[in-house]
Amino acid sequence: MAAKSPNGIVLVIIAGVVVVGAGAAGWFLFNKSEPAVADTEAPAPEAPKVGTTSTTAPTLDPASKVNATGGDPVPKKDLPTREYYVDGKLIRDHRPEGTPPIDLPPAIHPPDARKMQPQSTGVITKAVKNVMRECVTSIPADERTGAKPKMEAVVVVAVKNKVASVTKATVQLRDVRGSASDAAKSCIENKVLGVIEGVDEADLESYDITTSFLF
Repeated sequence: MAAKSPNGIVLVIIAGVVVVGAGAAGWFLFNKSEPAVADTEAPAPEAPKVGTTSTTAPTLDPASKVNATGGDPVPKKDLPTREYYVDGKLIRDHRPEGTPPIDLPPAIHPPDARKMQPQSTGVITKAVKNVMRECVTSIPADERTGAKPKMEAVVVVAVKNKVASVTKATVQLRDVRGSASDAAKSCIENKVLGVIEGVDEADLESYDITTSFLF
């Protein structure tokens, strides 16, 4: 067998080193060019539920009013107040300026006060309207200034021993004017004081009833 020369062994070693170096360089270049991949995939965002939104509506003060364009709340305006007396009762009128004052006293029924039964007030109201119809028949057509003449009244009723009687009446006629209309108003206020009806009510000193009708 021929003996290997030292130069041949050196060349083989150098060739091996070159091959190993080339392989290491290729592996490095290959891994550097590939993008990094995460070990686990990030979860997709949860889809919103049907009928819900991802935003929260601002909380508004229930007492405030929001304008039609959805902007800032509309500031409240202080309503004018006019105070005057009608038939001895204080009236606080919050209607806009320029409207005529209220000319009938309000029917005041405190929350804790006893109220008459609807059947009782119905009987009294019917009797009062019968008196009114009799009195307004004398108003001629030329004194009716509107298409719908109207009568309004507030009567005060007292009950004693199951008998209700009208003790006071305040009457106003609308859309009528003239001497016959004034006479009809006086007729109503006088004759309605004679209204007496039996009712199933306990004694009651004073109770206001409001009524009206077109004629």
